[in-house]
Amino acid sequence: MVVMRKFGILIALVGMMLGCFVGAGTAQAAPKPDVEAALVAAGVPAGVASQTLRATPAATGQVVNITHPNGGFPGSTVDAVINHDTKNVTVIQRWNSSASGLSVGWVNLSTGGSGISGFPDKLARPDLGGNYWDWATTLPTGPGPVALVVWGRVPSWTGLIPAAPEYFGILTPGGALLTV
Repeated sequence: MVVMRKFGILIALVGMMLGCFVGAGTAQAAPKPDVEAALVAAGVPAGVASQTLRATPAATGQVVNITHPNGGFPGSTVDAVINHDTKNVTVIQRWNSSASGLSVGWVNLSTGGSGISGFPDKLARPDLGGNYWDWATTLPTGPGPVALVVWGRVPSWTGLIPAAPEYFGILTPGGALLTV
């Protein structure tokens, strides 16, 4: 009887220890962030946030193409340049003939920092004969995983058979998950 009682206590103690380990592991696991909700909370229009970042793998390279990786319409190619030393991201709208009409919204998924910016910085493009510029903004994202979304107006083209919103001057929203 005493042996059974000691055995029962031993089993109860082992069970409590396992419960503590399992419980501690569960309590420390960070919940998966809702990227779309975080972008909307930062000010990104809900329709834009819902169209982007679905099953997008996190990018870790220094330059990440956000929209139209194979070129496309003037002003519709947008890149993110990650600066790991300063812990920020510069987003660049490539070869646009007029001031940028784009916006970028971002959220740092580990710190909660967020914001929205236009593209105020004009960068010369001598390789394009002085008629086009790059437009840029530097985002103070801080280190960690960062979700960003770009949307807005781009220079439109006129075509007989429009095949994309860019023909009408509207950028198809693009997003990326970055590791800064």
